[in-house]
Amino acid sequence: MRLKALLATLPVTLLAACATVEEFPDKRPMSQENIAKINETSIAIVENHDGVAKTWYYHSSANNPAVTSQGLVGALAGAIADAIINAVPMARANRLSNDVAAAVPADGLSKDLLAAFEAGQSALVAAAPAPESAEAAVDTPVAQGSIKFAQMKIVPRIARKVPLNDQVMVDVSYFLSEDATTMRAVSSVQYSNTDLAYKTPYSFKKSAPKSELSGPVYRNVFTYDSTAFSLPVLDDDMKKRLVDSVNEAYIAKHGKIPTEGSQLKKYNEEVAEANDKDLSKHEASIFLVRNWVKDDGKVLRDEIAAANAFFAKYIALDMNSASVPGMNGTDEFMEKSETRVVRKIGAGRAAGSYVSSSSFGTTFTTFGNTTSVADVNSARAASLREAGKAKAKPAANEKPAKK
Repeated sequence: MRLKALLATLPVTLLAACATVEEFPDKRPMSQENIAKINETSIAIVENHDGVAKTWYYHSSANNPAVTSQGLVGALAGAIADAIINAVPMARANRLSNDVAAAVPADGLSKDLLAAFEAGQSALVAAAPAPESAEAAVDTPVAQGSIKFAQMKIVPRIARKVPLNDQVMVDVSYFLSEDATTMRAVSSVQYSNTDLAYKTPYSFKKSAPKSELSGPVYRNVFTYDSTAFSLPVLDDDMKKRLVDSVNEAYIAKHGKIPTEGSQLKKYNEEVAEANDKDLSKHEASIFLVRNWVKDDGKVLRDEIAAANAFFAKYIALDMNSASVPGMNGTDEFMEKSETRVVRKIGAGRAAGSYVSSSSFGTTFTTFGNTTSVADVNSARAASLREAGKAKAKPAANEKPAKK
């Protein structure tokens, strides 16, 4: 099992803290000049290691004044308390992420995304006429197809650390909400080119911040939220099924229901929670994950396919647009159908990013602050990392290159 802070997978636009400098959108749009210069580039899909992870809320005492004021003693006491509080939700999230991985393995996700880009590229059509002037280019999309994706490939995850030159790097994370009603996919995209200089399109009262003086030529985030399942109704039968589910999980992992020690304490906590009057997000997820994984994960696979198609289409559209977002605009509806609504966010740090959501309305849900990665995916990721390190090392009989 591997845990990841969800903050690392979410778009930067969602994480902006109160700043002392002027705020501006996180998106870095293409300029008309750079669109014309690029003409043709490649898609580099960052290999997915985590599969479809399960989110949950990790309780931390780190920022609790009552704990931090006690120094080292308080920190140790807080760490022990956190371990106790998080034990049950962490174990449950791990079990559910393992169930999802069995139905939808991680190693196929990058291949499916690559296939979506290949299909999307062949289907590109002109979306709008070219602007008549450079001034019009600020607010008007250029003709789609100005930048073409000549090659598409999957690259090792280590490539994220050093952006590849003249390649559109697409890094997608897939995860289920805390209650498992919703699958969310987030695509973080950036393009760097040593032959092109990034010039901030944003205006500042004083000088531009250092963060706007260098870095990728293009950057944006694309978010897909699935159609949500309805929450189950808690009744006596549901409580019995919750207890049965707890028993099945412990027997599957330990061969029996625990009778002593810390495992018995965790087991009793889960049974007590199953019998109370509230249906927690953790409990709801036990039943709703079953909807995602049944029939070889058909529903989940269909939603992932729709997310991938959305990414392929709108990344191509957005890279061919010189439109500059502002902090105080309004959302623009890019697409409306019986099942989907696609919006380009109009205001705030997220301005210019794209969101695809269900036309059936959104059910309020949360994605916690931590993701649980399935055991099989954690082991696979560790193996790939070790293989990458081995490739980077020279062979024993290999002489170092002369400088």
